[in-house]
Amino acid sequence: MKILIPNGTSPKNIGDLAILTSLVDLIKRADPKAHMVLHSTDPQLHAIKSFARVEETLYSYVAFSHKDFLVKLGRMFKLILFYLLTRLQLLDQLIPKDNQLYQLFSDYKQADVVLFTGGGYLRSRKGVTQTLNLLMQLFMLHVASVLNKNSLVAPISFGPFAHLWQEKLTARILKNFNLVSVREIISYEKLQKYHLPHLILSCDLALLLSFKKTAKKTKTIGFTLINWFSEARKQTQLEDTYVTALTTFARKHNLVIQPIVQVHAPLFKTEDDVPTVTRVYKRLQHIVQINPPVVLKHVQHGAAVYGKLHILLGMRMHSNIMAAVCRVPFVAVAYEHKTAGIAKTLKMSNYYIEADKITASVLTHRLESVYAHRNTLTKTIKQQLASIRKKEIFLWKNRLQTTV
Repeated sequence: MKILIPNGTSPKNIGDLAILTSLVDLIKRADPKAHMVLHSTDPQLHAIKSFARVEETLYSYVAFSHKDFLVKLGRMFKLILFYLLTRLQLLDQLIPKDNQLYQLFSDYKQADVVLFTGGGYLRSRKGVTQTLNLLMQLFMLHVASVLNKNSLVAPISFGPFAHLWQEKLTARILKNFNLVSVREIISYEKLQKYHLPHLILSCDLALLLSFKKTAKKTKTIGFTLINWFSEARKQTQLEDTYVTALTTFARKHNLVIQPIVQVHAPLFKTEDDVPTVTRVYKRLQHIVQINPPVVLKHVQHGAAVYGKLHILLGMRMHSNIMAAVCRVPFVAVAYEHKTAGIAKTLKMSNYYIEADKITASVLTHRLESVYAHRNTLTKTIKQQLASIRKKEIFLWKNRLQTTV
C-alpha cells in the first residue's frame, strides 16, 4: 500500500510530531510493508525512519522555503499552473519529471491512500495571513480529494473560524473525503450540521502513544504557555496570572517550577513559545524555586520531561495530552474549544480554564484541586487511556486495512 501523508508539520512542534508518530504506528499495524511518503514543513529535520521519502508540503514549498516575496509569488502562480495542468491531465506531457513541484503533485497521484495527519489546523483567526494559511491548508485537501479516490483525514479539530464563509468552505471540501475523523465532541457536533457522509468521532492520536516508565517523579510543577493574544495587554494579563498563581502554589507546597517550551519555531510568532516562557521564567527566577526552561527536542524527550512532574499547568494542548499519557494530572488553559474537548475525553472537564476568562484566584484554586486529588485523577486518566487505546487502535487498524 502506497500512502502519502501530505501535511506533516515541522518536527519543532512536539505535539504534532506526537500525532504523526502515533499515526505511523497505526499504519504499520495495518500494513507492515506500507510504502510511506511524507510531505512536511522542515523536511530535513524529520528522523522517523519509516518514510521512504520526506519532502516539502505544497504549502511550505510556496510560503516557507524561500524568504524573497517575488520568489514566493512566482511559486504561487506556478502552483496554480501545475494544478490546472494536473486537472487537464497534461502535467506528465509538459513538465520535466525532475521538477520539484512535479514530484510533489506526482506523490498525490501515485498514492493508493492520501492520509492527512490530524491536528488543529482547520481553523482561523482574524487577519489576511490567517486566511491565507487556511486557504493553503484547504488547497492541499482539495488536491487530494480531486486526484485520489482514497482520501482520509485523521482526527482533527474543526474551527473556530474568524468568518462563517471559512467554516462553510472547509466543510464543503471535507464532504469529498472517504473518511473525516474528528478528535473531540465539540468539533464533531459542529461538522454534523453540514451532513458529511463519512464523518466519525475518534480521538487525538497522541493519546494512543505508550511510553516506558520514566524516572521517579520529583516535587515539580511544569508549565507551558503560548503567546496567544494579539492584544499586548491581554497577553500581559495572562502572564501576570501565571506568575501570581505559580508563586502562591509553589511556595505553599514547596514545589520546584519547571518551564517547558513545547514548540520552538521562531519563524511563526504564535508558534514559538520561547519568548513567552522566558518572560515568565525571568519574573519567577528570584522569588521561587525554578529550573531553567527546557526546550523539548523530540517526543521521547517530552515524555521524559513530563513524566517527572507531579502536575502540569498546560496551555499547549499536547502538553496536557503528553502529561496524561505519562499519568500526570493537569490544569489546562484553553484558548480554543479543542482543549475543552480533550479534557472531556479524559474526564478532566473540571480542570480547564478558558484563557480569556482566567484569573489568578481561579487558577490557584484549580491547581490546589488537582494537587489534592492527583492520585485519584491519575487512576482516572489511566483508565480512560486504556479504554481509548483498546477501542481506537482496533478501529484504525481495520479502517486502514479496508481502505484499499
